[in-house]
Amino acid sequence: MSNQWENSYKLLFKFYEREGHCNIPNNHVEYGTKLGDWLNNQRKLKKKGKLYAERVMRLNKLSVVWESYAVDQSESNYELLCKIYENEGYINVRKRPVEDETNLDMWSVNERKSKKKGSIDDIRKE
Repeated sequence: MSNQWENSYKLLFKFYEREGHCNIPNNHVEYGTKLGDWLNNQRKLKKKGKLYAERVMRLNKLSVVWESYAVDQSESNYELLCKIYENEGYINVRKRPVEDETNLDMWSVNERKSKKKGSIDDIRKE
């Protein structure tokens, strides 16, 4: 089992080096390994307190986001923001109607708050 973990971690590390982040979609496969599933399993284990501290530390070094929903939601909100910019030439989400069931105004306010608190990772800041 430990060997399997190491192999998956190495694939994650290569992904991180190549892409600059570990925001992997759930269904992502890397060299035949279901890396998205593996990373979600690591998140579940950590949440239950069953992921070894050394492994948590190693995954933290790769800036793994532990709440997968936050990764998926943030990514889809960002994509929606890009689409608005492409269509309108500017981004002003204040008082904007809810779009695609997303309240971009509230999301952007929360993102700015997280940035001020220093609790936003470098990928999302960028």
